[in-house]
Amino acid sequence: MVFVYEMARFQIAAQLEPTDNRCKGAQHEYDSLPNNPFLSRFYDKYVGAFHLENRRKSTSPFGGASKALRSQEQEQEQEKTFSSERKSCSDQGILATVASGNSQILSATRDGISSSDLESAIEDIFAYYLEETGRNPKTYSFTDLRKKKGIARLRQCLKKTGGNVPNAVALMKLAVDGLAASDWHMGRDPKTNGKPFYDWEKHVFKSYEQMEGWWNAVPTPVKVNGTNGHAFEVGA
Repeated sequence: MVFVYEMARFQIAAQLEPTDNRCKGAQHEYDSLPNNPFLSRFYDKYVGAFHLENRRKSTSPFGGASKALRSQEQEQEQEKTFSSERKSCSDQGILATVASGNSQILSATRDGISSSDLESAIEDIFAYYLEETGRNPKTYSFTDLRKKKGIARLRQCLKKTGGNVPNAVALMKLAVDGLAASDWHMGRDPKTNGKPFYDWEKHVFKSYEQMEGWWNAVPTPVKVNGTNGHAFEVGA
C-alpha cells in the first residue's frame, strides 16, 4: 500500500467543520484500513483538517520482533520510494492510489478537482439548462464544443468560489436562470417572431463576461460563498 500525499485533501476537502458528517466518514474509513506503515503519518497530517479522534499505530506488514531490523530497512526503503513517487506525482500533475497490486490513476486538474468530477458537474449543469430552456435532449446534444465551453466557464467559477464545486455549479445555473427569464432570448418577445436565442455556446457560456452578465440579470439577488469564506451577492 502506498500513501499518496495530499490525496485526501483532493478527494474530501482541505478543511472540514467539526459538525460536518464527512469527519465521521473520514474516521470510519481510517479505522477500517488494514494495518500498514502509514497510519500514524496519515492521522498526524489530517487530525486537524478532518477532526480525527482515534490515532492508530503504524505497523509493518513484515512484523515480528525477530525481523525488526528488516522491517526498519524496508520502511526506510518505502520512505525513499514514497518521496520519489510523490515528486513524480507533483511533476506530472497526477494522483495515484495503489493497493493490493491494483492501481487507479485519477487525472487532477489545475483546480485540484478531478476530471471526472468536472465532467459530472458540467453534465448536471447542461441537464439543468435543457430543462429550463425546454430544449429537447434528443435534438440538442452535449457536443465536445459545448462541453469545452462549459468546463472553461466552470473553471472560472471555481476560481471565483475558492474551489467550491457546488457553489460554482450554482453560479452557472444562475446564469441559466437569467437567460431563461429573458423574453427576448427565449423567443417570447413578439419582436422575435418566436425565434429563440439561447444556444449554450453562443448565448450563455460563450465567455466569462457573458455568463457573469446573465447571473447578474437574475431578478432576485442570491448570496454565494466565494474565496476565503467571503460571500458575494449576484443578481439584479
